[in-house]
Amino acid sequence: RGAAPTQSANAYVRWCREMTRQQRRLDSQLVVRLEDCLEDPGAQFDRMCRFVGVSSEVLVKVRVKAKSVIGKTGDHAPAFGQLGRKVWVDRDDASAYLDPAVTRRQIERLPLEARERILAIAGESMRRLEYPV
Repeated sequence: RGAAPTQSANAYVRWCREMTRQQRRLDSQLVVRLEDCLEDPGAQFDRMCRFVGVSSEVLVKVRVKAKSVIGKTGDHAPAFGQLGRKVWVDRDDASAYLDPAVTRRQIERLPLEARERILAIAGESMRRLEYPV
């Protein structure tokens, strides 16, 4: 947020290259996408626990933090509570505090020219991570 589209796209490509470089040195790795965590946090947590070989049953509560997010009209406001407030919630209730559509709304608010510049720079990296382009 706040960076020029080309600057963000170039940073994304650098991050993807570094992730790929590190993956080559590891015996195993797990890619966790923010959008997947927002869509189904419980399933992603279970997936991460399986990957590291621990039971996901140990987690009963999770902490969520009220952050400013972009709303349907483009306004930025906390989705719940006071900005910066941390709340402990039951694991199964965490999705009520998350907004899976926040990334889509940010993309839709970008001018077409900015979207095209981002895809020209970062499209291949996005495809490798299975993002629709």
